[in-house]
Amino acid sequence: MTNILELKNIKKTYNTAGNILTVLDGANLSVQEQQTVAIVGESGSGKSTFLHIASLLDKFDEGEILLDGKEISSLKDKEKSVIRNKNFGFVYQSHLLLQEFTVLENILMPILIERKIKKADRIRAGELLAKLNILECASKFPTELSGGQQQRVAIARALIQSPKIVFADEPTGNLDPETAKTVKDLFNSLIAEENISLVIVSHDLTLANSCDKVYKLEDKQLIEN
Repeated sequence: MTNILELKNIKKTYNTAGNILTVLDGANLSVQEQQTVAIVGESGSGKSTFLHIASLLDKFDEGEILLDGKEISSLKDKEKSVIRNKNFGFVYQSHLLLQEFTVLENILMPILIERKIKKADRIRAGELLAKLNILECASKFPTELSGGQQQRVAIARALIQSPKIVFADEPTGNLDPETAKTVKDLFNSLIAEENISLVIVSHDLTLANSCDKVYKLEDKQLIEN
């Protein structure tokens, strides 16, 4: 299969009050089309930092990132934003829904950033809401939803543009075990159904081990299990 995303020899350091802290040193990752990849490791090992680098949300010191074989990390910020919006979806532990907008508006937000909403976009959003069993929540606001429902909205938002890759940072971390399992199962089935690649950071080893490939971030590098 073809590698859709490659990170090669990534090095990331932080300069804190003159002290250089190396978080990543020669980290490598490859993600194939329609493949699910998990990154595990101890707290503070740099998992979220690596995820932010892979998704062009954070800069790094050395290395390169290729999307469909093309180097993208050297692009201008505006070009990176376009790539993120068109090719990447994001799911976070804390949902990050916009409280002043309805569920439907939150889901359509990635499209609204780019252009006007079309009828087909609303149909697509409705289909995702139905698949995630929250169609009745379309006109509600995030504060009216449970944590599990909010995370389903975040998943729908991540999938609305049919991205090539979804990046998920502890997507079930704030949920109780039963709700986490329900959301996890829905998430995994939708990823498979949509033929999307997934890169996930998680402490949930059950979730991680359900992925096609598992990397452990250890000693500033990614080691494939």
